[in-house]
Amino acid sequence: MSIWAIVLADGHGSEVQKHIEEWFQDPCPKQFCTFCGTRSMLAHTLHRTARIVDPERILTILSKDQRCFLADNLPGRCLEQPEQRGSAVGAFLAITEILAEDHDATALIVPADHLVLPEDRFIEKLDETIRLANIHRTYEISKFYDGPSRRETVEWWRSGHYWNTMIVTARLKGLWELGWQLVPSVVYRFNQYLYILFAIQDGAIGADEKELFLSLVYEDIPSTDLSSQILARATDHSLFCGLKDLYWSDWDRPERILETIERFGLKPNFQAGIPE
Repeated sequence: MSIWAIVLADGHGSEVQKHIEEWFQDPCPKQFCTFCGTRSMLAHTLHRTARIVDPERILTILSKDQRCFLADNLPGRCLEQPEQRGSAVGAFLAITEILAEDHDATALIVPADHLVLPEDRFIEKLDETIRLANIHRTYEISKFYDGPSRRETVEWWRSGHYWNTMIVTARLKGLWELGWQLVPSVVYRFNQYLYILFAIQDGAIGADEKELFLSLVYEDIPSTDLSSQILARATDHSLFCGLKDLYWSDWDRPERILETIERFGLKPNFQAGIPE
């Protein structure tokens, strides 16, 4: 069994971005920001991931022109998209690259902008999801709600629902087949790109043509969201693994960042506060 990792670092964090520019006097996207300590959110994510997956099998998905924000000596390799077309498109770009090398791969898909404490406990849970993905055990998921209102969120949380972390472990052949069913216009284009990658491997096409073919794939590909357009519609194909005894936060809003810093007594690398 070969385990890969896909780190989704291509977002722009529109809700929190104006506050980041105020805090740091810099337009750097949040996943590349070092809010506390010496590591950016992406660097923390890659460090955690490299504890589970061979660093050579980590693929980080970027949007166009984001390489300038990368720190040196990060594990794995980066794939820069010609355009940002949603989390599912970024994920399938990485899936295509992996399947061209390893047709029987299992991959861990993680966002790059989450904070998790304690890290050791989180690593244990990720290991568990990898085992579940390869023994084909299933838990019944009755419904997946994407984008609930605040009232619904509180009501469902109190009644025992779980919050989706957008951390996914999947056998990629199965996820590819699911993509054909749910987002065929996306997978069709990446299926064409997969044959291009095979042709490059065989020497039929020069490697210098790869960027051109990828730009053609993205030219008319529809923007597609991994959560709402795939996960929410695939409950009968999904496993569920609860996270307990740890703290997890998606830092997509300034108040979440500040609340976490205050809760754990962290020292921010900026003047804390939400601008008017």
